[in-house]
Amino acid sequence: MKGAIMNKKQRVLDCIDGKPIDKVPFSFWRHYFGDDNYGKACIARHKELFDAADLDFIKMNSNGYYPIDFGVSVRVPEDWKYVVPPKSGSAYFQEQIDLIREMREAVRDEACVFYVVYAAYSFLTRSFGKEICDAHLRDEQARPFLLPVLDAMGDFVAELCTALLRDGGATGIFEAYSSNSRFSPQEYRQWIRPQDEKQIHACEGAGNYNIVHLCGGTDGRNDVSVWADYMGSTIHWDQHLDRVSLAEGRDLFPNKRAIMGGFDHREGSALYTGSRDLIQAMTRSYVCAGGRTGFILSADCTLAPEIPYEHLRWVGETLWDIS
Repeated sequence: MKGAIMNKKQRVLDCIDGKPIDKVPFSFWRHYFGDDNYGKACIARHKELFDAADLDFIKMNSNGYYPIDFGVSVRVPEDWKYVVPPKSGSAYFQEQIDLIREMREAVRDEACVFYVVYAAYSFLTRSFGKEICDAHLRDEQARPFLLPVLDAMGDFVAELCTALLRDGGATGIFEAYSSNSRFSPQEYRQWIRPQDEKQIHACEGAGNYNIVHLCGGTDGRNDVSVWADYMGSTIHWDQHLDRVSLAEGRDLFPNKRAIMGGFDHREGSALYTGSRDLIQAMTRSYVCAGGRTGFILSADCTLAPEIPYEHLRWVGETLWDIS
């Protein structure tokens, strides 16, 4: 390594902006369960991983607020009339704003905090089930009941992202878009993309360091070209499932300043079971493919709780070695 060690926050921001940095930044994340999704316990669990692996930034999951408890069930198309998104100023908004503020305080505002907000359609499928949402979306008789709710959810997500950035002070929103493998490109663009665009425009209007995450999902390979023109400071996708390499992704997404990705996040992959030598060799190969700036090393998605922290530290140590 040459020169002074950078502040973690500045390292990540400069990396995204394509400026010279002292080393390639990296981060990993996982989901939490039960009470660990709320308040001080949520802050403690995120900081535990951040400290244990000496990560460069925190990607904060919002599992406690996803799915949403709408207080109604949907069985027939007419039931969509009773689905109403949370309002600005509600506890749903304020609790998440407070979480971000407390997370920033916990790291003394010396590291970036990116907060996950899922796409409008993802909120509905997670809250009511993919099967009924997809069925009603494809049914010409049911669709007129669902589309107004989806439109309202798009407005809600846009408002939430704006509040989390402006009032919570999140560095950026980690925008998690629905996997598109269940739909044709035409269907996705017609029904789901309009709400994605609301989220993108809200995030870009309120912040300059948002991360576009293209969910790999479990439904098959995505058509990544459907998202090629999405705008964000950083684009992150599942290169192993969707078979788009880091080098290919750098060319595929023109409306970004940086790319993020690298390791396969699935249990049983090298990050879980590999030797130190293997993980360090893979780290070097990803940096070679991604570049020395404008690239953040991570996994394709969320890691399982069983991941050995030591393996994550091997990644960080290697990044210092090759700086």
